[in-house]
Amino acid sequence: MLLNFDALEAAINKNTKAIIPVHLGGNVCPMDEILEISNKENISIVEDAAHAHGATYNKQYAGTFGRMGVFSFYPDKVMASTDGGMIVTNDSKIKEKLELLRNVGRKKLGKHDFSIIGYNYRMNEIQAILGNEQLQLLPSMLKKRRAIAEIYNSELNELKSLKIQINHYFIMTYGSSLVDF
Repeated sequence: MLLNFDALEAAINKNTKAIIPVHLGGNVCPMDEILEISNKENISIVEDAAHAHGATYNKQYAGTFGRMGVFSFYPDKVMASTDGGMIVTNDSKIKEKLELLRNVGRKKLGKHDFSIIGYNYRMNEIQAILGNEQLQLLPSMLKKRRAIAEIYNSELNELKSLKIQINHYFIMTYGSSLVDF
């Protein structure tokens, strides 16, 4: 199990700002229960989907359940573009704030109109090219990882002292609907 719900509910207090489920190894946290707690407590969800590119829960992609989903492109992740990451949201206010933060507090490049203190979190062109290529290769990369995992599972299956991780995810196909793997 990726999350202990009793511990989650016990940890929530008046200072709690967000629930941050961490999806690991292609497995997505049980989001139905997390959404239920989030709605009950009126607390936002910010998903750590750094290790869940292309993973789904009930046919919905990891990173799309909460107000924000965060993905990493560090070289040891499923998708890599030298470093950095990506935040996804469908909240226009969060999007606007993130755009300012990533662009040293400016709305547009080249303008010297700084509305907040921001940072240089922009991806360069080389990273973007690598990331786009990785996104197109993601379905085949996930398929290969799954095949390797099945070899490990079959070879290690007889070790009774070892509990094998079960992946409950679908493989996405670039530009089309989900395909059960």
